[in-house]
Amino acid sequence: SVALDVVAADGSTTPLSLTEGKVAKADLAAVVTKEFGRRPELRTLTLKASVYAWTSVDKTKRVSVSKNIEVKVKPVAPVFETAYYYIGALGTDKSHPMTKEKEADGVYSVTVPAYGDWHWFKIAPGSGFGADGNFDWANEGNCLCASTKDDEAAQGKFVIGGEKYSWHLIEPTGATSFTIKVDLYDMNYSITANN
Repeated sequence: SVALDVVAADGSTTPLSLTEGKVAKADLAAVVTKEFGRRPELRTLTLKASVYAWTSVDKTKRVSVSKNIEVKVKPVAPVFETAYYYIGALGTDKSHPMTKEKEADGVYSVTVPAYGDWHWFKIAPGSGFGADGNFDWANEGNCLCASTKDDEAAQGKFVIGGEKYSWHLIEPTGATSFTIKVDLYDMNYSITANN
């Protein structure tokens, strides 16, 4: 039998499913996006190919040979929405549009007032809103979301849809507003408290 794993920079591995010795394009694209983001630049991906042969009739013993293979990958440039909006405790309409940063391609930001103690939010694409100007929750799978449940981190990676988790922004004392910035290529975010 044959196994194929992606080797991350820290040495951890992620198995890829093989069907008739081939990897599904979507599975490989998901691994590349997780590892490198979506910026269309040539990257080196390390794959560990392992071949196993059974040495006993009852298939309890085997030998294996593994080899690391480096492949060059270049993500397909994503299609961005024409607009993105902060939605959360301050509302689910278009009252908090994000602004495209002039100095960095694919980077958007928005500054929102502090809510009080804490609040949740997501970033919604413009196409997710209905004719009434409010977000249609049937489109939640297209939102920029936290990668883990109840994520309180001030920076990190986001996912598109995923488990549809919201960020839980804990507001420090004295904060009057917050600037939220997302990089749609690298799939990074940062949250800065303003006093």
